[in-house]
Formats: sequence, structure tokens, C-alpha cells
Amino acid sequence: MGKTDEAMADFDRAIHADPSYPYGYYNRGDLYAEQGRWQEAVPEYTKVIELGVRDAEIFYVRGSAYFQLGDYRNVIADLDQCIALDPSNYKAFDNRGAAKDHLGNTSGALADYEKAIALCSTNPTSHYNKGILKAEQGLLQDAIDAFSAALYIDANYRDANRDRGWAFFELGQLDSAFEDFNRAIEINHADTGAYYGRGRVYDQRNDQESALKEFAKAIELRPDIATYRVSMGATLLRLQRLDDALRELNKAIELDASQHFAFYNRALVKEYRNDIDGAIEDHKKCIALTADVADAYISLGLLYAKHKQDIAEARKILAEGVNKCTEKDRIDAIKALLKDLSD
Repeated sequence: MGKTDEAMADFDRAIHADPSYPYGYYNRGDLYAEQGRWQEAVPEYTKVIELGVRDAEIFYVRGSAYFQLGDYRNVIADLDQCIALDPSNYKAFDNRGAAKDHLGNTSGALADYEKAIALCSTNPTSHYNKGILKAEQGLLQDAIDAFSAALYIDANYRDANRDRGWAFFELGQLDSAFEDFNRAIEINHADTGAYYGRGRVYDQRNDQESALKEFAKAIELRPDIATYRVSMGATLLRLQRLDDALRELNKAIELDASQHFAFYNRALVKEYRNDIDGAIEDHKKCIALTADVADAYISLGLLYAKHKQDIAEARKILAEGVNKCTEKDRIDAIKALLKDLSD
């Protein structure tokens, strides 16, 4: 019998000897939690509360177990109780903020992160969580500032280097992004998101061969992530390696049929192969998944105009693109093509 089994047997005996003793259940719940057996930990902590223990910690640990189970409403309910009993518990504010973020209450989440930082400014988790929230809101410089605060406290903190790298990437600051992705890989050689990010930087620099190596590493580590294969397929397409591109795009769609760019790029592969009907079908699937893809409307309109000689259908598709798309420069491109087809 291992030490964990021995400890569990001791707690079982203590509870059997005195079922009204709450800390037997408490200890058993903690042991389940240490093993990641959250579903079993929750009723143990609940029993502790039912037996009259009402300190902040029991609500905190049960809230933490609920968080691991994805039961965010119960997380918030327990951490409300914890904070009422101990308003200085910065970890409770931080975890409650994360639960609110999961439920879409971004303003409430930010308020909790700010309160956690005010209570303990040297806790990197609160800064990091704030950075994730700001990135989700598209406030990329704010996200960078928050990730930087976390990294100032702990240069190796969790995924902060990688996530700050992605914020730099989205701002077009490729050198800073590349530096952060490199650092993330130094810390964790299995950080697939960092390999993928480094691949995207290479791709932006038109170094497709290096990009392919990074995408291949990410896929080797996580072959189940469709996004990595979409980027691999798109890069292979640019290199005119059509068979390899088609293989990766087919696999991406097999893994996740909601990947609209997989359908878009596969349509381009099919067009190169003169499979016009297949290309039309894939462009339509892309648009059905995400209407705001201007290049899909343009490509689809051209397929109807050039290969089907159906100008009316081409104009109909392009007009729909003008109404559905949001990027002004791409809308202008659709309008220009629409005008050409109308002359």
C-alpha cells in the first residue's frame, strides 16, 4: 500500500470513528484534490460545510475544485462567501475573476483582477490573467503591459512569454514576438503554441521553409490541433506543394470542420487542380462558417464569372460580400471587382 492509500485509509477510519468530525472529510477532500479527483473532492468539502465549518478557506478550496470542473457559477458563489469572510484573500479575487471571464463577465473579471493586484502586487497570476483578458478584448498593448508585469515578477511565469509573443505578433512587432516565442521554448521545450507562433513569424517574413519546420514540430507535439495543420497547408500551398497541402487541409477539416480557412485554402488547391466544382463547394462552406471572409467572396465570384460564365451569380455573390464583410480595404476590393463585372 502506497503512502496515499495509507493516508486515505487513515481518513476513512477517522470518519468511521466519528462521522461528525469535519476535518476527516476535509483531509479526504484535500487528498482527492491532490490526485486531481475533483468530482470526489467536492462532496467531501460540502460535508465539511454541512458540519458547521464556515471559514474562508473551506469555501476557497471548494471553489477551486468547482473551477477545475468548469462549474463557474458555483466557483463564484463559493468565492463570494470566501471574500465575505476574508476580504484580504487576493487569490480568491483572482480566481473569481477567472470564473467571471469564463462566463463572459469581462468587466467583473477585470475588477476582480485589479482588486487582487491591489491586495498583492507581487502575485504574477493576477497580472497574467489580466493580460489574457486584455488580449481577448483586443487591447493588445494593455495585454503586453500586463504580461510584462507578470514576467517582471517571475521571468519564467507559466505561458506569459508565449502569450506576450502573440500580442506582439498581432501588433506586427515580429522581432519582439520571435524573441518571446524563443524564450517560451527555452522554458518549455513542449510549448506547441510557441513553435506555432515562431512558424507564423517565419511565414510573415516569407521564410516558408523555416515556417514549415516550426509547424511540423507543433504538429508532432499536438497532432490533434487543426489550426496548426491549416497554417501548414496554407504554407505548402504557397510553395505549390499541392498534394502535401491537400493532405494537411483534409486532416484539419477531419479534426475540426469549423475551420473556415481550411475550406478556403482547400478551395484554392482544388482550383489549381482545375476541380472548379470542388473549389466552389469549399468556398461556400467557408462563407457558411464565417461570412466575413472577403477573399472567399472574391474567389467564388471569379470562379462563377470565369469558369461558369455566370456573371449574374458572380455579381450576386460579390454583392453579398459587400454587405457581410467588415474590413474596408477588402470591401473596396470586392466593389472594384463588382464594378468590373458590371461594365
